[in-house]
Amino acid sequence: MKKITQFIALIMVTFVLAACNNSLERATRTVGLMQEDMSKIVNQLSEIQMLESNLQSDFDNTLAGTDDLNVFLKEDSPVSLNLSKRKEHLTTLEDTLNSLVELADELIALNKNTHLPVEQFTALHHEVKTLESALTAYITDYRSGIAQESISFKSIANPDADYANFFGVMSNVNQLAVTNNINLDKVLPSFEPINSRLINVKVTLVNMADNK
Repeated sequence: MKKITQFIALIMVTFVLAACNNSLERATRTVGLMQEDMSKIVNQLSEIQMLESNLQSDFDNTLAGTDDLNVFLKEDSPVSLNLSKRKEHLTTLEDTLNSLVELADELIALNKNTHLPVEQFTALHHEVKTLESALTAYITDYRSGIAQESISFKSIANPDADYANFFGVMSNVNQLAVTNNINLDKVLPSFEPINSRLINVKVTLVNMADNK
């Protein structure tokens, strides 16, 4: 009977160790994927910013070589393509943010395994949720702004449009850009703490794996 009890205890210990190893590997993988998502978010924001800076030249190129303002109604005009590309980057940005939040939730679900750095996971999760709130507002307002930009640029083709309308379009676009920058300023402060926490968590997990 004693031998059976010892055998069962050995099996239980082996099972617990295996579960700990699996949780550690899962956490390490999750942190790595979160780092990839953070890089993707930065890249998408950079692409959007670059397209914003190119908008004036795309506007000029749309007008170049033609007196027909109906060019602003064409989907393949430089201005329309600029808007379309920014919409695509916003969608990718949103998808990547959702992925990051899901990974953070997955990480926090591992907190039941007390051998893992629970406090670090919790702090990281809090930072990600802060980023989610700010970046969601940025995406929502930006998406609405692009729709308004599209309407504004297409209004240039209106036969009744005059110079006042023309310059009003640019004023509207500039105001939307100001709103986007204000929202972006609320997003950027989250990057440093999240990236720092991801690095620290990864170091902790690697050290735990080395000390097994």
